[in-house]
Amino acid sequence: MVKKKHSSDIMVIPEKRVLANGLTVLVRSCHHIPRVETHLLYHVGAKDEPCDKKGIAHVIEHMLFKGTAALSETDINVITHKLTGVANAFTSQDYTGYTFRLPRAHWEVAVQVFAECMQSARFDEQMLASELQAIIEELRMYKDDYASYLYDLLFAALWPEHPYGVPVIGRHASICSLTHDDLLDFYHQHYHPKNATLVVVGDVQVEDVFDAAQRLLGSIPAPKAYTKKSIPLFSDLVTREVTLYRPVSIPWVCFLYLVPGAEAGVNVIFDIAALILGNGKSSRLYRRLVEQEGIALDVECSLVSFFQAGVLSISVYPKSKEDIERIWVIIAQEIERLSHDGVEDWELQGARKKALFDYSALLESFEKQASLIGTAYLATQKTTFLQDYFDQLDALKSEDITQFVTSYLCQGYACRGVLLPCDDRHAVLEKMQAEQLAHEDALSVQLIRTSPIEPVKFADTLVYGKHAEFSFPKPEIFTLDNGLEVVYYHNTLAPNVAVMLKCKGSSLYDLPGKEGCFLFLLRLLTDCSADYGSQELSTLLEQNGLYIGASGDYLSGLSLGVDSAALLEMMAHLLTRPSFSHENIEKIRAQILHELHDYWDTPIVFIDQVVKSLVYGDHPYGKPSEGTKESIAALTVQDLQDCFTRLISPQGSILVVVGDVDRTRIKQQLDASFGAWHGPVVDPFIFPSLVVQQPRDKKIIVSRDQVALAFAAPSIARLDSDFHALALLDIIFTGGAQSSSNSRLFELREQHGLFYAIGGSLLHGAQEAPGLAFIKTLVSPEKTKSAIEIIFGALELLEKKGVTKEEFLMAKDVAISSSVELFENNLNIAQTFLFLKRFNLNFNLFDKQPSLLSILKLEDVNERAKQYCKRSRFWTVTIGRTKE
Repeated sequence: MVKKKHSSDIMVIPEKRVLANGLTVLVRSCHHIPRVETHLLYHVGAKDEPCDKKGIAHVIEHMLFKGTAALSETDINVITHKLTGVANAFTSQDYTGYTFRLPRAHWEVAVQVFAECMQSARFDEQMLASELQAIIEELRMYKDDYASYLYDLLFAALWPEHPYGVPVIGRHASICSLTHDDLLDFYHQHYHPKNATLVVVGDVQVEDVFDAAQRLLGSIPAPKAYTKKSIPLFSDLVTREVTLYRPVSIPWVCFLYLVPGAEAGVNVIFDIAALILGNGKSSRLYRRLVEQEGIALDVECSLVSFFQAGVLSISVYPKSKEDIERIWVIIAQEIERLSHDGVEDWELQGARKKALFDYSALLESFEKQASLIGTAYLATQKTTFLQDYFDQLDALKSEDITQFVTSYLCQGYACRGVLLPCDDRHAVLEKMQAEQLAHEDALSVQLIRTSPIEPVKFADTLVYGKHAEFSFPKPEIFTLDNGLEVVYYHNTLAPNVAVMLKCKGSSLYDLPGKEGCFLFLLRLLTDCSADYGSQELSTLLEQNGLYIGASGDYLSGLSLGVDSAALLEMMAHLLTRPSFSHENIEKIRAQILHELHDYWDTPIVFIDQVVKSLVYGDHPYGKPSEGTKESIAALTVQDLQDCFTRLISPQGSILVVVGDVDRTRIKQQLDASFGAWHGPVVDPFIFPSLVVQQPRDKKIIVSRDQVALAFAAPSIARLDSDFHALALLDIIFTGGAQSSSNSRLFELREQHGLFYAIGGSLLHGAQEAPGLAFIKTLVSPEKTKSAIEIIFGALELLEKKGVTKEEFLMAKDVAISSSVELFENNLNIAQTFLFLKRFNLNFNLFDKQPSLLSILKLEDVNERAKQYCKRSRFWTVTIGRTKE
C-alpha cells in the first residue's frame, strides 16, 4: 500500500501565488541538473473558438512566437539557440501552452519573452501566409496518420454538437480564411493575465520565481471582467460506428467509452481500469484476445482526457477483419465479467506498483512535472492533484472499479471505429482524394509570402552567462567471473532503477536469408521461459512492478529500487532458461509480421529502410534488422536456438545498472543472479568496406495526401577524427540531436511554409561503420519539385559558403551545454554509460568536451561542409503520389 504520509518535499506539489492582475504562478524546485522548465498556459483552447473560426487557437499558437513589437520573427528561435535551450508550444481542446527549457542562469529570459508575447503580438500578414502553408501540411500529415484521423472522425460522431467533435487543428477552409484581424480579436479576448498560469519547475528558488513573475508580468493589465462562454456537453445512450477505408495491409479497430473528464479529478479509477482491462500482457483483454483466443495481435487501453469529458479507448489489431465481430463480443464479455466479479488482489497490487513507478519517473523529469502541474491545475484548480491521486489510490477498492465499469463501460455508451483496406475501391479513393486536394490547393493559392525572414532585433542585446558547473556522474566498473562487464551508478534522486544489457552479438550477426532472427530471439526471451508460460510470466512481472523488454539490440529492465534484486534475478532467469515453444514462436512471428505490414504502410517510416538499402547496398547496415516478411516467415525453431547458442553470452556483453540500488550489495546481487549465466566467446564483427553507390533519384508511387521526401549520402563512423567537426555542422544545418529551431533547415520552413516539420542528421546511425547524412520531410505532391530544389540549394550554400563564426560559436555552446540533458534520469544515464562503454570512450568525456571543442577552428567545420555537403553525393527518394 502507498502510505498516506506525504509532504511537499517528496510529492510534486507546487508553491502557489496569484498576482494582483490575476496571473497564477506555480513553482517547484528540483536541483539535480542546472535546467529550468518554464511553461505559460492560457485557459483557452479549440473548444472556445467561434464556429466560423475553427483552428484559430492552433494558428495563434504557431504565430505567437513570430514577432511582437519588440521581437522580430527570428528573435525567439535565436534566443533559444544562443541560450542552448528548447522552445515549444501546443494547443489542446481546453488550453494552450508555450514552453521553454533553459539553463539555470537564463531561465528569466523565458518570462521576459512570455511578457512580451502576452502584450504585443503582431500576427504579420506575410508571416501568417507562410505559417498557414505549414499548418496545411500539418493537417495533411495528420490525415495520412490513419489511426489519428479515425479518432477525429469518431470524436465528431460522439460529439456532433460540441466543439470536442472538431479537430484542434481545424478544417482546411476555415484555416485558409483566417486573417490578421481574426487572430488579433481572439488574442485580445483571451490572452491576458487573468486567463494565464505560469509554471516553473527546475533549478530555481521559489521566491526568486515569484519576484521575477511580479517584476516582469505583474504590471500587465487584465480586463476587469473576464468570462468564457460555457459550453454544455450532453451524452446520449447511442452506439455509433465509423469505418475508414484506406490503402493499408492490415485492419485496426478501436472502441470508445465516454467517461468523466479531467475536471472530475478521479483519473485514478480510469487509469487502474485501463491497466486491468487492456494495458500490458497480463491485462484481461490481452490474455483473452491474444493468448487464449489467438484472434488479435495486440491490445492497448488508454485514456483521452479532455476537461469536460473523457474517452476510454480500447484499440485492437485483429488477425483478420473477419475477427472484428468476435473481438467486439469478447470485449463486452470481459467488461461484464469485471463488472460482476470485481478485481483480483494481484491486479490491484500490480496497478499500484505501476502508479508508484510512474510517479518515480515523474520525479526525474522537469518537463513531465511542469506539464502535470499545469494541466491538473487548470482542470481542477488544485495544487494537490497528485496527493489526491495517491490518497484515492490508497482507498481504492475492487467495488470502486466495479461501479465505474458498470456505470460507464456498457455497450450503449460505446462508439466503434474500424480501419479497413480499401482493396478494389482503391481507384475510387484515389479520385476522391485527388479532387479534394485540388479544391484545397485552390483555397490556399493566395497564401504566398514575398517578404524575407526578419533579422534578429532583440537577441543580440542579451548578455549570455557562463555554463553552470555540473558534476557529471562517474560509474563503477567491474567484471563478473563469467566475463560480463558491469557499469554501475548509485543514484537516489528517484526510487527506481534502470538496467540495460547489450550482448556482444547483435542483429549484425544475422545469417543471410535470416534477417530479423536476433531481434525475434530477444522478443521470445522476454515473452516466456522454461519455467513460466507467457501468461504466467507477464502476471508475475507486472504484479511485482517489473518491466523487462527488448528495444533494438538491447534488453532493458525497469523497476522501483526496492524491487531491483527481483528485477536482476528475472532478467538473468530469462537469459539462462529460454523456451522455444511452438505456440509462443508462432504468436511472436504473427506480431512481427503485423508490425512489418504496418511499417511498410507508412511512407515516412519505411523511407528510412529504402534509403539505407540504396546507400549501403550489400553492406550490413543496408539490411533490415527487423527482417523482411519473407525472412521472418521462414525462421525455424532451430534457427532461433542456433542464434541463442551463438550470440547470447555474457562474454563481451555489457550490463548497466543505474538507480536506487544499494552499492554495498550490488556485486553480491549480480553474482547471485547473473553469475550462473555462461556462453561462448563471440568473435568481433568484421565490417566490410563501404562500397559507395552512384547516387540517383528513386521514386515509389503510393496513395497518400503527402509525399515522403528524403536525401541521403554516406557520412562517417562515430570514432572518425572528423566526428566533432561534423557534429557542430550538424547542429547548424539540421538542429542536431538537440533539435535546435535555429537550424538552416528550420529557416527553410519559416521562409517557404513548404513543410510542417523537416529534420535529420549529418551523422544518422554513425556507429562502428559510417552513418548517413540524412534529411527527410513530408510535402504536398505539387510542392515536391520546389522542396527538392530548395533543400539542395541549402546544401549547396553550405558547401560553397560554409558557416559563419557566430553559428560556429553558438554550435559549440549548444554541444557543451546540452550534455547535462543526458543525465536527467536513470534511463538516460544508463543509455549514456552504455554508449561510452560500447565505444571505449572515457567516462570523463563530457568533462573534457569544452577543451576538445576548443581545439576545433571555423575552417575545420567549413572543410567538412565542402567534403560532405556536395549535391552530387546525395540520393533523392520520394514516396507518394505524383503531381500528375
